[in-house]
Amino acid sequence: MSTTGKLAVGAMATSIAALGWWASISATNPAGNDPQKLNLLTPAERMEALAKFLKKEDLQPVARGTVSATIIERGSVEAVNPHMVQCVLRAAKPNSTVASTIRWIIDEGTKVKKGDKVVQLDDTALQERIKDQRIRTAEAQAALLKAKTTISQVEEELRIDLRLAEIGVKLAALELEKHGGKGALDKQILELKVEKAQLFLDRVKHKSTGKLESAKATLAVNKLMHQKELGRERELESDIKNCLMIAPADGIVIYHVHSQGSSFGGRQKLVAEGEGVAEGQTLMIVTDLSKLQLRIRLLDLNPEQVRKGQKAHIHVDALPNDVFSGQVSYVADQPNGDSFPVAKLYTVIIQINGDLTHLLPHMSGKATISVGERANVLRVPVKAVLDDKDKKEKYCYVKVGNEIHIRPVQLGLKGNEFIEIEQGLTEGDHVLVDPKAVMKRLPGP
Repeated sequence: MSTTGKLAVGAMATSIAALGWWASISATNPAGNDPQKLNLLTPAERMEALAKFLKKEDLQPVARGTVSATIIERGSVEAVNPHMVQCVLRAAKPNSTVASTIRWIIDEGTKVKKGDKVVQLDDTALQERIKDQRIRTAEAQAALLKAKTTISQVEEELRIDLRLAEIGVKLAALELEKHGGKGALDKQILELKVEKAQLFLDRVKHKSTGKLESAKATLAVNKLMHQKELGRERELESDIKNCLMIAPADGIVIYHVHSQGSSFGGRQKLVAEGEGVAEGQTLMIVTDLSKLQLRIRLLDLNPEQVRKGQKAHIHVDALPNDVFSGQVSYVADQPNGDSFPVAKLYTVIIQINGDLTHLLPHMSGKATISVGERANVLRVPVKAVLDDKDKKEKYCYVKVGNEIHIRPVQLGLKGNEFIEIEQGLTEGDHVLVDPKAVMKRLPGP
């Protein structure tokens, strides 16, 4: 008699008792059809409770085979060595980020050489502003020249006045020396003349210092005004120059896709003639399309399995019939800045190999990364392994004769379909391949 036949006979003989046990367990443990309820039964009772509901495919022998583990995640194609073309033009207004609008832009996909014109921003307003600014700069320069001339004139006038005062003192002293002995009155008069000349000299020196300092202060102010106006003119000249954007390297032009808001969505800014451009906005990249990569982000548990050099297969949405090979070239050791509080996201970059003729940056796709493979090992379906949270161990249900036993197991590599069994099972053991599915067939409490 087949295994299925034997199970059916056993089920008919003991179905009433088995269902009685199950109803009792369900009443005392009303947690749905939890497989761990079976652990409260003896191996024989466990078989009796399940026999009526088992199908042929529910029990399978443990066999050797290959366990392959992969991680599948979506991402975006990008250039390996992109040369960014960014707007360095300053915002037009203090409280705005808008710098200008695009007057002309080169077609996407165009091959360019380093130095070729790729974008022309509208500089009409800047051209009008620089005309006015040049007038102000010229006026400031004229004022500066006048101040320089004035200070020269003041210095010369002061030199002459000072010398005349010194001569007056000298002449009074000589007259005193020559006629001072004629009489007391004459001597007193001459002494007063000397004192008067000396006081005049002192006054000239005092006025000279004040007048010269005033002229120097005026000159300093005009220098600052001229430098300020000249600086504004040079800033406008730089802004006008920055309205013309050139290719930073040889390559193909690819428009940059920029989304406002979070990295998980938002309205995309258009890169087109007539559209506004923000200060610091990347408009395009110029790149060599012979080197491309796929950037993905993995949840915090996955990066421990992903290592540099692991192989991958890449499917691109726009090219459904093509499969590209690749390998992991970078794994971040720190989570991204835009990770969620409860889920850390790590960047992984996969180098794409092969013929990349039809691939372009910003195409979406998915990568299947091979994170491990073990050949000729004992394996069971992943769903066959359960977790005993109380004992903190993994186990399988194994059919031994007319009983179903609990068998603790030690696991190796976990794949997408199968999991490696290092200890606890032997080749040929019949395990319950999906206990949870079987439990769903049992009647409720």
